[in-house]
Amino acid sequence: MQDVLVTCRTQSKELCHYPQIQGHYLAKQLARLGLQAEFRPLPLPQSYPCRVAISSEYPAEMDWFERHMLGPLSDIAADRLFGLMAYTLGSRDHPARPSLEWFAQRGGVLCCGLEDPPAPWESWIGVGVDTDVVPPPAEVRHRVVFDPVGDVPESVPVDPVELGRIRRRVPGVRLAACGRGNPPPSAGFDEWLPYGRAHPAHVQAALGAAFALVPMKHESLGLMLAEAQVAGVCIVHRPYFVKDWMLCPEADVPYDPELPGGLAEALVEAAHRDPKVIAEQARAAFDFSAVASRARAAIGL
Repeated sequence: MQDVLVTCRTQSKELCHYPQIQGHYLAKQLARLGLQAEFRPLPLPQSYPCRVAISSEYPAEMDWFERHMLGPLSDIAADRLFGLMAYTLGSRDHPARPSLEWFAQRGGVLCCGLEDPPAPWESWIGVGVDTDVVPPPAEVRHRVVFDPVGDVPESVPVDPVELGRIRRRVPGVRLAACGRGNPPPSAGFDEWLPYGRAHPAHVQAALGAAFALVPMKHESLGLMLAEAQVAGVCIVHRPYFVKDWMLCPEADVPYDPELPGGLAEALVEAAHRDPKVIAEQARAAFDFSAVASRARAAIGL
């Protein structure tokens, strides 16, 4: 019998959606610990007997969970079932809490971030980065990456005036942006990195020669933020856009969006941070082998 199955909905043949990415690398790290572990997307072609199944799908409200996940998960012949959550809820209410409590009755919930004191059925495991896919800190760093741009309604619109200030304050800078489809009209970027390519290729393309990543929306977790820091890249962010537990000290560069030129000055600061120190701190903070060990203890294997 298989020890661990990690699974989520089938969204793409490429490894490019967060639940697939998280599930794939978690299974890989659990296998490195000696468990028989693999990632396979739903729906499975037949009943899959295993000791533990872990759903890496986004937590969702109960009606969505019942429509899309309940049947396929119930078909898995697992002794215990676990869900994954970005952070601990404790006693806090959350739209996904009823579906997470469904997992609690069958095994528990693994949490990447430690915020509220965990509920009895929550286990903190941390955030892990697979260093096999992240480029090392670049010797020549001249790129700033904005992510995501024009991707979701709550993302911050690009300010062409601020981009002009950045070019004046950081000579030779190249401005790159990630997003779905085509770049926004007259966005003023030097590079457009569309979503949809396989995760390793996207990480290499986005983070190579970068010295700063600018998140353009609030992140409940943000795997790219962790990967960027492992690559020696600063996170230049607005207040409350990034969780404190997702930031290493040397990479943490906040800015005030209400201050004209605030982003440009923050990027000047980021360009002078030490990428090797950032990478060293991030490798310790986002050590996937430690995450896998905590996950193994939480699932009882």
